Amino acid sequence: MKTRLSRSILLILIAVASIGFVSCTTDPEKKKKDHVDRGNKYFNSGKFKEASIMYRMALKVDQRYGEAYYRLALSELRNGRIMDAFSALKRAAELQPNNVDAHAKLADLYLTAYLTNPTKNKIYVPELREISAKLLKNDPKSFDGLRINAFLLLADNRLKEAIEGFRAVAAIRPKETEMSMSLAKALVMDNQMAEAEKILTDLLAKEKTYAPAYDLLYLLAIKSNKVDEGESILKSKIENNPPNSQFMIQLAGHYFGAKKRPEMKATLDKLSSNSKDFPFGYREVGNFHAAIGEFDAALKAYTEGMNANPKQKVVYQKKMIEVLYLQRKPAEALRLVDDILKADEKDAEAVAMRAALWLESGQKDQLQAAISDLQSVLAKLPDNFFMRYNLGRALRARGDLDAARIQFQDAIKLRPDYVPPRLALAQMQLQKEEFNAAIQSTNEILAFQPNNPMARLLRASTLVGMKDYTQAKAELEAIIKSNPGFNDAKYQLALVHFHQKEYKKAEEIFRNLMAQNPPDTRGIMGLTEFYMATSQFDAALSIMRGELAKNPDRLDYRAAIANISARAGKYDDAMTELRTVLAKSPNNSDIMLSIGQVCKLKKDENCALEYYRKAAAVNDKDPRAQMFLAMQYDTLGMRAQARPVYTQILKVQPDNWQALNNMAFILAEEGKDLDQALTMVQRAKQTVPNEPNVADTLGWIYIKKNLSDSAIQIYKDLTVRDSGVSTWHYHLGMALYQHGDKLQAKKALEAALSKNPSKEESGKIKELLAKIG
Repeated sequence: MKTRLSRSILLILIAVASIGFVSCTTDPEKKKKDHVDRGNKYFNSGKFKEASIMYRMALKVDQRYGEAYYRLALSELRNGRIMDAFSALKRAAELQPNNVDAHAKLADLYLTAYLTNPTKNKIYVPELREISAKLLKNDPKSFDGLRINAFLLLADNRLKEAIEGFRAVAAIRPKETEMSMSLAKALVMDNQMAEAEKILTDLLAKEKTYAPAYDLLYLLAIKSNKVDEGESILKSKIENNPPNSQFMIQLAGHYFGAKKRPEMKATLDKLSSNSKDFPFGYREVGNFHAAIGEFDAALKAYTEGMNANPKQKVVYQKKMIEVLYLQRKPAEALRLVDDILKADEKDAEAVAMRAALWLESGQKDQLQAAISDLQSVLAKLPDNFFMRYNLGRALRARGDLDAARIQFQDAIKLRPDYVPPRLALAQMQLQKEEFNAAIQSTNEILAFQPNNPMARLLRASTLVGMKDYTQAKAELEAIIKSNPGFNDAKYQLALVHFHQKEYKKAEEIFRNLMAQNPPDTRGIMGLTEFYMATSQFDAALSIMRGELAKNPDRLDYRAAIANISARAGKYDDAMTELRTVLAKSPNNSDIMLSIGQVCKLKKDENCALEYYRKAAAVNDKDPRAQMFLAMQYDTLGMRAQARPVYTQILKVQPDNWQALNNMAFILAEEGKDLDQALTMVQRAKQTVPNEPNVADTLGWIYIKKNLSDSAIQIYKDLTVRDSGVSTWHYHLGMALYQHGDKLQAKKALEAALSKNPSKEESGKIKELLAKIG
């Protein structure tokens, strides 16, 4: 009995102990603190990813646990995940109002974003002011509160106040190198060079390895034309730091600028001859030569590096490809790419290089291959912003503008400070006359690079498109003043003068462009355009024939002569020149299209069809050639032949509004699939909401679907917008007749007859009038 009782008591005790153990381990307070403690151990041992996981586990237990947010932010900063750290710090600062470090680190992130781009990131200023005020309220001598305030004063260009602010901060922590550096920068901005130099010298006396202080001292020396002193500063920087190839390159750059070639060579030789301290010395020497335009020397350095480091062969080959690309030697570059791909056909970077070289070559037969290669690379490297940019370029070259736009936008999302896709997007917006979007895009570029001449030129060109010639002229004159050799801006300024009928000024700029840089044909073309606009066709032909006599192999000059002749009504002369060009460039689809257009001017529609067919056959992926062909089929009433061509265009460019509109009209005429026709024309209207021909197709489909109310509204709008078009009145009459309003239908049809309709349309109008009676 005793044994049984003891056993029962023991079981009860075990049960109670188990309950206590479970309740202990499931206590939320203890559980979340345990996770944070384990996270701290990982953090202290440098295992930041593991630390982040533990802090997140703590937050699963309690989503309002401020300490976990704070610790998570610290680990994410170490992991390099800035946006995650930012979110965690915001939450930590909310939940821990007395956590000074959380507020300070959050302010650092705001401040970095603001100082990097004050225009774009002004939204952070109120947050920074609030944090600074909160810190200073708790402690009027708060280091972080005063520091934030000083930086805000500096960003507002309140230099005197900022300097006093930095002095106050430096007084609190005299050993804080960053604050001494910030004070020195503010003094330089206020032109107090002597004091700035003293602060930097004192700073380096205490902290010999602090590279930013050397760099600012060097800048001050060079600005004062103290070249030898600048050299000494860079030498001290190298001497007082561990071996650093970038410091050596900086000294070599100084010697290059000072035209001390022997010293430059000696410095670079130290890099390439010391593989222990500078394992990538040859590559960095090659990069240096490439950067200063000494391409042969760069290739020599890369070749020597490849021979010295056979295991790095592919690395050096890729650098050589980049240089050959800059030298405009695509054939040699492609041979090296082929060598790399023979060894490894899956080398994504080499595949991308081949695509870029094909793209740069401008050979349309290689364009689709380039697109396929870039798409295959992006399937493996979806976050490669450079590849997305190049794919966008390739798609734009193929004429697929909407797909190109998507790639440029994705590249910008992946790397907001990478300017080329922003420039490409702005160019497309300008091309499509999306002027407000283009202005916004150029302003965003200029926020990153305030003096980017191409962005400034695009903004000026957009102003020209908006007919704001006064502002465009001021912008262009400012660009030319800053960049005297920027012929693109000069050409655009000439066009502005031209638009403002300041013909003499335009002519002068075109003549100067022509004289200063004969290979740049825009001066010649601009001058001939000026003569054509003022009906001086013989003068335009004289200039172009004179240039052709000097350069008989320039096919573009012959094409220009053909263009001038066609505009002057000399169609046979134009045809002769174009056929001469085609004989020498038999697969030139652009010339075939030009011949087709001259045929149309001569009213020879079958001749036009022949050449449009040829152009489309040469490049069946070119939507432009396909569009000319399809529209010519439409002109000749050959809708059965036009339909598959429009289908082909829409495979390449699903949002091509002309193809959508014309295909919808064909479907409506056939009466087979009115719903599909309606869908297609509505998509076209989304792209070009103000295009009257699209509205006409939409109205016509409404008539076919017996939706006369909708059709009447469309055609009333069209007749108000352009009352001189007979077709709008005719179709309004049809819609009104369908609606049963014969009186108004008769008025609309009579108005149509008064607008000089074609013979075919006139017959249809009279036939409908006869029905009305």
